[in-house]
Amino acid sequence: MTDHRNERANVWVKLTAGSVLALALSSWLPASALERYVGRALTGEGRLAYTETHWRYDRNGRPARLVLYRCPSGDAFARKDVLAVDAPWTPNFEFVDGRDGYREGVRGDGANREVFWQTSSAETRVRMLTVSDSSIIDAGFDEWVRHRWSTLSNAGVQAQFLIPSRGKFLSVRMHRQPSSEVDTVKFRLGWDSWLSGIAPSVNLTYSTPGQRLRVFEGIGTIRTASGEPWPVRIEFPASARTQNAVSAEIDAARALPLDGKCG
Repeated sequence: MTDHRNERANVWVKLTAGSVLALALSSWLPASALERYVGRALTGEGRLAYTETHWRYDRNGRPARLVLYRCPSGDAFARKDVLAVDAPWTPNFEFVDGRDGYREGVRGDGANREVFWQTSSAETRVRMLTVSDSSIIDAGFDEWVRHRWSTLSNAGVQAQFLIPSRGKFLSVRMHRQPSSEVDTVKFRLGWDSWLSGIAPSVNLTYSTPGQRLRVFEGIGTIRTASGEPWPVRIEFPASARTQNAVSAEIDAARALPLDGKCG
């Protein structure tokens, strides 16, 4: 498939990487638990764009996560593997989009890691990076939010968020927003740099019991089939969450071919 992404679209899509944010905004489970939950990504017109199913489990003593993305038809088209390394907000991960072969991720141990990304028409690009106390990588964003829950205020808290396709960290700031809803906290993630002029903010709604993400609104990890940024509203209903999942589900999800053509 021809890579239609231009520089601006590439910035917008990878900024929330949420992967990146919406991908994994939920706390790690104890090693003995195995949780499954589902997010429904809706377009601005309210149409179902795709679903994302998350499994959170323990892999050799480390918190891990598998995310499977499906078209509205149910066909799988992308997958992400996440494994905690050192601080839970700086995990390793690998994301693969079967529609065009795009790949990105982080690998290694300790402060020195390797970020990689590959488009369908190019060789894999690799760059070394240094992880610091203020760094956030992919699915670790939610653990960062939880760790700083009491200090997140209207003034905002700054951090360095990894943009894999640019091979570097960029400055972000999280602000607490007013909310009239009971048992709900709202946050806005903005870009604390020149990117604030071209990249839209991300709005997050959490439930205070359990500090779980309820709604993500913004540009997420998944692109349209033509490679354009896909602004979505991702809803994570409590009814689509269970802690009674079984490991066979993870094996089956990892074995599914990524041949969906939605978008």
